[in-house]
Amino acid sequence: MKRRNKITNKIRDGWIENWKRANQNSAHYVSFIETQDMKSQGSKSRTPDFDESGQDRDFLSTNERHFFYRLRFSRRFVWIKEQYPLL
Repeated sequence: MKRRNKITNKIRDGWIENWKRANQNSAHYVSFIETQDMKSQGSKSRTPDFDESGQDRDFLSTNERHFFYRLRFSRRFVWIKEQYPLL
């Protein structure tokens, strides 16, 4: 994603609608922010999910990936969404 200036509510709402549409049309969860959208000098990764075949997970840090693994092995959580937009 290139650097964006002057993001209006209309532009932001369009991104959210596209994301909602992508999730409706996909068999798997689609992240709002993907790893290729971020420029980083740190550690980011797109990791295949070992439990759901065909699902890739987008993590923007090593800590986020490790926390996901902790939640994934816990029996208390059924579904984990990463990079979910907080509206």
